[in-house]
Amino acid sequence: MRAISPLLVMLSTAVILAAPAAAKYPSMPKPLLGIWMTDDAKGRAQCEAYQAALGKGLDVASEQLVGAEIISRKLVHSYAEYGEGNFYQPTSLRSTGKQAWQLKTRVGFDQMPGGEHTGLAEFTLSLRTGKLVWVNLTYDGKPVDRREEISLSRCADVPAKLYGRP
Repeated sequence: MRAISPLLVMLSTAVILAAPAAAKYPSMPKPLLGIWMTDDAKGRAQCEAYQAALGKGLDVASEQLVGAEIISRKLVHSYAEYGEGNFYQPTSLRSTGKQAWQLKTRVGFDQMPGGEHTGLAEFTLSLRTGKLVWVNLTYDGKPVDRREEISLSRCADVPAKLYGRP
């Protein structure tokens, strides 16, 4: 696999998010915004390592984001090595209850949605006692093989410069 610079990911994401077409996509609810790590000892250690690395710069800190879910206003990013991963761009967002939402998204694999590696995904996000619970529902209109809940703890705000915003 080729290495992609986190800076390149940040800049390409900034171009897409700044495009006029991005305005037609719904904004994520404020309580969901942030960097979320698994709700276990490993996730807590990862969060501490990320926060400690922030003092060394965003490029260094971003190395600690592998496996995190990053939710910004117009994008959900399942962060993988080199800033790759799944990029979910919400196309539909509806409330399903108190602190619960169902999303339909375009998803790009190791790139922003729109290229040849783009699909459609539907999932729910809910906040339960401060934890984010993610449940995948469908991919390309077909139910997922196994429906499992992923529980995440909020680690930090999304740095303004992570996706190219000043």
